[in-house]
Amino acid sequence: MATATFAMLDSMGINYTNLFENGDTSSTKNIDLSGKVLVLGGGGNFNEGGYNNYAEIVARWHGKVKRLIILPHTVSGNEALLSSLGKNVDIICREQISYDHVRARARNANVYLAHDMAFSLDVPKMLSRRHPYPAMLAKRALCTALRFKARRNYPKARFILQDRHDFAELRRNPDKGGVLNVFRVDMEKTDIEIPEGNIDLSLRFEYGLVSRPLIDYMTSQVFAYLNHFQTVRTNRLHISIAAALLGKTVELYPNNYYKIRSVFEQSLKDDFPNVVWQS
Repeated sequence: MATATFAMLDSMGINYTNLFENGDTSSTKNIDLSGKVLVLGGGGNFNEGGYNNYAEIVARWHGKVKRLIILPHTVSGNEALLSSLGKNVDIICREQISYDHVRARARNANVYLAHDMAFSLDVPKMLSRRHPYPAMLAKRALCTALRFKARRNYPKARFILQDRHDFAELRRNPDKGGVLNVFRVDMEKTDIEIPEGNIDLSLRFEYGLVSRPLIDYMTSQVFAYLNHFQTVRTNRLHISIAAALLGKTVELYPNNYYKIRSVFEQSLKDDFPNVVWQS
């Protein structure tokens, strides 16, 4: 989660610039990062056949920056790119399969194994965080979308306002707080039958990696929403981590490749008995 990354950088007293702050990711192509330290956020975006933009950034800059740091990631494929990385590159993997894959191919880079960044989130802080009135955040998202013609951000502004209604509904109907189904409906979905009332929270609360207030708002909203339920059934990795940190009963299912099972074995299986793998 981006919130965990920003919190870590802040705690270390590091001055940084969020290259996606203005919401226009294409603008990064015009930024000269030569001689600088480039930190790429963790996640599952270094995955050949699934997401290509992350590999493109690594390929473009690894030989020009002073140092390239890739925070805890699941990595698959990209053999030629990995083999071209030099000693100025640090790759942190978040599970064993990726670690073994990268170690075998990125022989000149520095390769490490660590937990996903989301495990470092301060749960009490997430639940107590207060934000500007949602309408203000919605206005910011809409203004960003209009300024950069990012049409995909238009509905996000509407969703921020809709959140107020959803939370009010939960407060009025506490009996709804039993089981929450959060199954993927995107490219990593599986053939699992989607239950009635399923809500893919990662898409529902995805306002775009733009301003820091929107990022923090998204994360705290996810925690607040999950906290209304006792049991969470999901094949969303970060939803399962957030629910685990909240002490919820988590029924964890696989996504369409090894990512979730491997992170479960690395970081959840031993330390979070409230998370049960569903084979």
